[in-house]
Amino acid sequence: MLDRRTQPKVSGGKVKTKCYVPAEPHPKDLALSLKLKTPVLRNQSGLHRFPNGDVYEGEFLDGRMHGYGRYRWSNGSKYEGEYQRGERHGRGKMTWPDGCAYEGEFRNGERSGVGVFLFTDGMRYEGDFWKGRRHGLGTMRTQKGPRYVGEFREGLREGQGTHFYPSGAKYEGEYKAGCADGRGVYLSLIHI
Repeated sequence: MLDRRTQPKVSGGKVKTKCYVPAEPHPKDLALSLKLKTPVLRNQSGLHRFPNGDVYEGEFLDGRMHGYGRYRWSNGSKYEGEYQRGERHGRGKMTWPDGCAYEGEFRNGERSGVGVFLFTDGMRYEGDFWKGRRHGLGTMRTQKGPRYVGEFREGLREGQGTHFYPSGAKYEGEYKAGCADGRGVYLSLIHI
C-alpha cells in the first residue's frame, strides 16, 4: 500500500507533489507457517521465527497471531501492537528502516482509523486513514511552517481545506487532486 511523501514537481507552471513511502510489509499467514513446526503454538504466548528471517513474539490463538505482539521484518521494519486473527488490527505502532513511523489504528492489516504518520523529511500527518492512505479529516505540517487543515481523499488534499503559509497568509477553499482548485479565498498580510 502506498502513502505519500511530498517532493515538489513543476508541471506547466504549477507545483504538484509526487510522494512515495515504501510499501508496507505484510505479515505472513502464521497459521500456515506454524503447521510446519512442532509443537504448534495454539493458545499461548511465544516466539516464532519465519524462514525468511522475520520474527513474531506475542500472543497466539488457534495458531495465529492474536492479541498483543511484536513483529520484526528481515528488512528492519517493526510493528508493535494488537493483532486479530493473524492481521494487525487495533492500536499499534509501525516503523520503517528509512525513519518513517505510524502510530494509530489498524484494521485488517492496514492503517485505518485515526493515527499519526511521521515522514523522514519531518512532515507530519495527524488525522483519519482508510485502507492505508490519508482519507477524511486531517492536518499536514512541515518542519518549515506550512500547514494544511482539511479533507483528504485517497492520500491527496480533496474537498474543503485551509493552507497556512509561514508568512501569515492563508488559502481557504476547495482542493482537487492535491491542488487548490475551485472556490476559495487567499488572504495575505500586508506590512506597511
